Amino acid sequence: MTKAAQFSLTVIFDNLEHLDNPFNIKVFDVSTFFPESNKKVMNAELDYESAWKFLYSYNGSTATFNSYRREIERLLLWSWHIHECSILDLKREDIDQYISFCMKPPLIWIGTKNVARFKLKLGERIQNPDWRPFVVSVKKDVARKGLKPSVNDFVFSQTGVQATFSILSSFFNFLIQEEKTTMNPV
Repeated sequence: MTKAAQFSLTVIFDNLEHLDNPFNIKVFDVSTFFPESNKKVMNAELDYESAWKFLYSYNGSTATFNSYRREIERLLLWSWHIHECSILDLKREDIDQYISFCMKPPLIWIGTKNVARFKLKLGERIQNPDWRPFVVSVKKDVARKGLKPSVNDFVFSQTGVQATFSILSSFFNFLIQEEKTTMNPV
């Protein structure tokens, strides 16, 4: 079994309207992201705190927040569960590995439709089991012909690669400004 299949994909960050202000939080618990407590990555709490604070700074724009959340969440999931290290320890070659991973993620990481991250069940928000970090889609004219997307057809576009580099670079510059790391591996 591959590392990608050894853990359940867990949503890390909810929609903006359901997130607390991280600047008012003292303890950042990551236990739900590491079901096997002995597998937790060192500095995962600091990764989580830093990522949440970075994302929260974009609370004035839902579209920007959503784009940044998608990229930061993918990076955290990959870094913690595939690469098994803190984002603060990533080097340039790790980012290259991450981009290669994004170009061809495991099929379990790919969905065939955009779905809500959470569903309401008995008044409680629970993770949508259909949520995936990557989504494959088909063009509207193709969909009109009855063709459905397949996870085997996933392509990480050049635009997607550029957006990933841009967002991650911004994130690591934030980490430098916050004195969490000294370099931007992007």
